[in-house]
Amino acid sequence: MNSIQIHTESSLDLPDLTTFRTILSVQPHPDDTDIALGATVAALAAEGVRIIYLSVTDDAAGLRWENAGLSYPERVALRRQEQHQAAELLGVSAVEELGLSDAGGWSEYDARQRIVDVIRRIQPDLVLTCDPWLAYEAHGDHRKTGLATAEAVLLCEFEAVGTVPVPKGMTAPMVGFFFTDYPNTFVQAEVFRKEKFSAIGAHRSQFTPKELAELDVTDMSLGQECGAPHGLGWVEGLKLLPPGQLHIMPGTRGR
Repeated sequence: MNSIQIHTESSLDLPDLTTFRTILSVQPHPDDTDIALGATVAALAAEGVRIIYLSVTDDAAGLRWENAGLSYPERVALRRQEQHQAAELLGVSAVEELGLSDAGGWSEYDARQRIVDVIRRIQPDLVLTCDPWLAYEAHGDHRKTGLATAEAVLLCEFEAVGTVPVPKGMTAPMVGFFFTDYPNTFVQAEVFRKEKFSAIGAHRSQFTPKELAELDVTDMSLGQECGAPHGLGWVEGLKLLPPGQLHIMPGTRGR
């Protein structure tokens, strides 16, 4: 594979990302996966991996000031339109949404139940989400989404959880955390940074041109910082874990 190289540093027996055929990314807002893993998504999609986005919130609270006069339904529709455009630029196969309120008081439990149902219906090989244990993460949407998704992966094989019956022969997927302080998988896909920032730029209600330029610089710096200790160039980092590592497993942080 010329467009993407995977470097893993873990005591766990982790499969190569490129062996996954269906990946579900559960994100708090429509732009989170693009910001964290846009180059990885584009590279995997180009190799034929089926990638599905599930946005937990409608992201209607974070629009720039010039959109402040839009009604709530108009804000939701605008974010949906931007997300579909961005996903198309990266080669994402499908976009789904839970439609929970952005920065709202929704329950982690309710999100978990619905995420379980989506996992059972799609039966992905890997579920991506944001790391809810990221140091100093102040945004409740991120913490709740990460925790709800991790627990959904852990419990998706149990009939008492969720509403969709467990498919026969289904096994819990791997989980991968982005926006993480403890990556163990490093994706070299810098050739897809152009596609990544084209997708991020499609979220026009979220970023000014100046903010996009600043994000580009920050992304390059963080990617190089993440890759440097491992002798790599610019990377996007992930914490990949088998589902069995999600409960009573001391030492998982360093694995």
